[in-house]
Amino acid sequence: MSGAPNLKKLHLDSCKSLVEVHDSIGFLEKLEDLNLNYCTSLTILPYGINLPSLKTMSLRNCTTVKNFPEILGKMENIKYLVLSNSEISELPYSIGLLVGLVNLTIDRCNKLLELPSSIFMLPKLETLEAYCCRGLARIKKRKGQVPETLPSDVRNASSCLVHRDVDLSFCYLPYEFLATLLPFLHYVTNISLDYSSITILPSSINACYSLMKLTMNNCTELREIRGLPPNIKHLGAINCESLTSQSKEMLLNQMLLNSGIKYIIYPGSSIPSWFHQRTCEQSQSFWFRNKLPEMALCLVGVLGSCDFTARSDEYIFDLIIDRNQQSNHIFYVRWSENNLFDTNHILLLDVQLKPSLDMIGRVQSENGWNHAELLLMKNGGEYMKWRRVYVREQMMNMPDILFINPEVSIGKENKEVTCGDKRSQKNLQDLTSSTLCIKKIKKSN
Repeated sequence: MSGAPNLKKLHLDSCKSLVEVHDSIGFLEKLEDLNLNYCTSLTILPYGINLPSLKTMSLRNCTTVKNFPEILGKMENIKYLVLSNSEISELPYSIGLLVGLVNLTIDRCNKLLELPSSIFMLPKLETLEAYCCRGLARIKKRKGQVPETLPSDVRNASSCLVHRDVDLSFCYLPYEFLATLLPFLHYVTNISLDYSSITILPSSINACYSLMKLTMNNCTELREIRGLPPNIKHLGAINCESLTSQSKEMLLNQMLLNSGIKYIIYPGSSIPSWFHQRTCEQSQSFWFRNKLPEMALCLVGVLGSCDFTARSDEYIFDLIIDRNQQSNHIFYVRWSENNLFDTNHILLLDVQLKPSLDMIGRVQSENGWNHAELLLMKNGGEYMKWRRVYVREQMMNMPDILFINPEVSIGKENKEVTCGDKRSQKNLQDLTSSTLCIKKIKKSN
C-alpha cells in the first residue's frame, strides 16, 4: 500500500478472511476514510499510525482485534473513531493526539479495562459512547496528573459551552472508577449511567460544573447520592428503588433551594408535609393584582406504571388569565420500552410563569384582582390532574397574590386571605380544598 500515496478511501468492510493490516497503511498522508467493519478475523493492526488527513476510522464488530495502534503524530482532521464490539483491552495514552476527534464510540468493548485520562482532554470531543463496557474499572493517568479545573467565569456559564455527552449506561462502574473519572468530566453537559451497577454516586460529581442532565434510570442498586453539580437541571432516577430516604430528602431540598433545577424524578409515594394535600383536579387557580408574580411551581405527582403509556410524551402548561389562554411552557418526558415505571414515582417540575405581552394587554381586572388558572396538558389534549403543589416566592409581593377568591367572605378579621403569614395559611387550609404551601426563601447577602 506504500505504492498508493494518493489513496483517500480504503473500505474493506466484511472481509471475513482479512487477518492483518500492513504497517504501511498507517502512513498514507492523504488517506481520509479507513473502514474495516465486520472484519471478524482481523487480529493485527499497524503498530502505529500518523494519518494527518484522516477523518473517519471505523473498526465496528472487529471481534478479534485486541490492540489499538499508537498515535505517532497530532491528527487534527479526524472526526469519528468507532471501535464498537471489539476485543481491545486498552487504549494508548497517545489517543490524546487525536485533537480533532468529535465522536469516540467504544460501546460493547467488554475487555476494555481502563480509559486513558487523555481522552477527556481532547479539545473537540462532543460524544463518548461507552455503554456496555462492563469491564471498565480504572482511569489511566500520567504520573502526578490531576484533573484540570474550570475558570471561575465558566463555572457559572455552562450554557455557553459545547454540548458534550458521555454514555456509560449498562456498565459496572465501581465506586473508585467513578470517583476518579468524574473530575475529568467538568466540560460534559449530559451523563447517562442508566442500567449501571453503581451503588453510590460520589461527591466528586460536584466537580462537573457544566453538567446539566444526569440520568441513572434503572440503577436498581443505587443507594446513595452524595451530591449534585451546581448547574444541574435534569435528574432522572426511574426505578432506583434502593435510594435511601436521606438521598431523596436531599433531592427535594436541592429542588427547593436551587432555582436552576427543572426536572427530578425518583421512586416514592411519601410526600413531605409541606406539600399540602389537595383534591385531584385539572386546574390550579389563584388571584393576583398589579402584575403576574414570577413564581416557580414544583408539581409533585405520584406516578404509577399505568399513568404513562406512551414512550415519548410532551406536556404543556396552559396559563389562563381572565379567560385569555396561553401555552406557557413545554417539557418532555421520554423513556425506552424497557424504562417503564415499576412502582410509584415522584415527579418534581420547576416552571417559570411569564405571560406574553399580548396576554397582558388583554387582561381585564375586576376589583383590582385578576383570576389565573394553570393547567397541565398532555399531548393529544388530555389534561393531567394536579396532585400537590409547592409555590416558591421569587421576588414578589405576597399580599398581591391569593389562592382563594377575594370575593369569598371569610370573616371580619380575614376578608382578604393572603399567604404572607401563618394565620392566613391556616385559614386558607381550613377553608378550601385547593390548599397550597407558600414558603419564603430569604436571599442571603
